[in-house]
Amino acid sequence: KNPMVVVCNANEALAAAMSLCARDVLSNNSQKLEERRSPIPPAQPIAFFNKQTPDQASERQHQRLPSETVSSLQNALLFLGPSMDDDEHILANSLQLLSRISDRDPMLHTNIDFGCKEGSKTMQSLSNTRDRFSFLGLSLKTNLSRADDGRFLLSRENADEWGNQLQTLLDGSESSAAVTMDIRTHLAMLQANSLPRSRGALGGEKGDIWAITDTIQDGMHVDNGDVMLLEYQFDYTNPFGGSDPLSCPSTGSIIPSPTSSSYSTETQSEANDAYAAAYSAMVGSGMDFLQGICIATSVKAIFRELGKTDGDGIFCPPSYTWSVIDQIAEYSLKARQNIRQEDGLSRKMYKEFGYR
Repeated sequence: KNPMVVVCNANEALAAAMSLCARDVLSNNSQKLEERRSPIPPAQPIAFFNKQTPDQASERQHQRLPSETVSSLQNALLFLGPSMDDDEHILANSLQLLSRISDRDPMLHTNIDFGCKEGSKTMQSLSNTRDRFSFLGLSLKTNLSRADDGRFLLSRENADEWGNQLQTLLDGSESSAAVTMDIRTHLAMLQANSLPRSRGALGGEKGDIWAITDTIQDGMHVDNGDVMLLEYQFDYTNPFGGSDPLSCPSTGSIIPSPTSSSYSTETQSEANDAYAAAYSAMVGSGMDFLQGICIATSVKAIFRELGKTDGDGIFCPPSYTWSVIDQIAEYSLKARQNIRQEDGLSRKMYKEFGYR
C-alpha cells in the first residue's frame, strides 16, 4: 500500500499522480491488462488542498481552475480538498484526514518561498508538524536579485540566513526528506557555507542528495529542461573538511531533457513545480534516486510540451490520460540511457559561475 501524499498545488498534485502511475507502468505493478480496459488511469493516493496566494487570501478570492484541470484532478486523486489560506490550515486539515483514514506513513510535498514572510511562516508550520509525516518533500523557490555584473544571484546574506533555517528544519526532524532547488541558490549556499548537512535525512548514512532544476553551462545559467542530482559524501569524523561540501567527495549526475524540442518560458515555472513534486513522490515512495529523477524530469518535459496558458493567463497542465502516462514512461527510459555522471561537478560549476 502506497502512503498518502499531501500536496498544496494543482500542478504538483497532477505531477505526483502522473509520476506514480508511470512508475507502476514501468515496473509492471499496475495490473496493466485489467486497468487499460478502462479509459482512465487509476487514481493515486494523493490528497490535494489548494493553497491560495496571499493576494487571493486577503481578497477572499478562490483560484479558478480550468475545467479540464478539475476533471483530471477528480480522476487522478483519491482526495480533493477545499482551498486554504495558508500552510497551517492545510497541515491541520490534512492531519485530520490522515487520522480518519488511518494512514500511518503519510508524505508531504510543499514549496517554500525563500526570502519572504510567507516562507518563514511555512518553515514555522512545518517545524510544528514535520514528525507527523514519514517523508517531507520541499521545493525551494528563491527570489534572485541582479548583481553588478548583470547576473541574477542569491545574496550571501540571504543564502546564509535561509540555509541555516533549512538546516534547523532538517535537524529537528526524524523523517527522511527530499529537497529541490535551482542551481544558483545551491551555489550561493556553497559560497556562504550554509548548505545543510542532513546526517542521513537526504539520502544515505553519509551522503546528502540534492535535486536541481537547472544547470550551469560554460559559466552561464541554463534552464533548458536538463536537471541534476548532486551528492556529497560527508565524513563527520574528519575535522579537516570532512563536512565541507566543496572539499568532500562529491558526484553530479546530469539528466538531459528527454525531448529536444524548445518550449515557451511561460510554462517554465509550472514545469519546475511539477518536476519537484514528481521527484518527492518518487523518492518518498522508496524509488532509487536516479530512477526517480528520470521519471521526474520526464514529467517536467511533458508539462513543458503539453502545458499551456489560456487567455486569462491561467496555466492548464497536461490531462491525466494513458497517452500522457505512456509518454512519461517512454521519456523516463530515454532519460535513464543518457545520464552523465561527473565527480566534483558542483565544484566545477561553482568555479565556472565565478565563485572562488
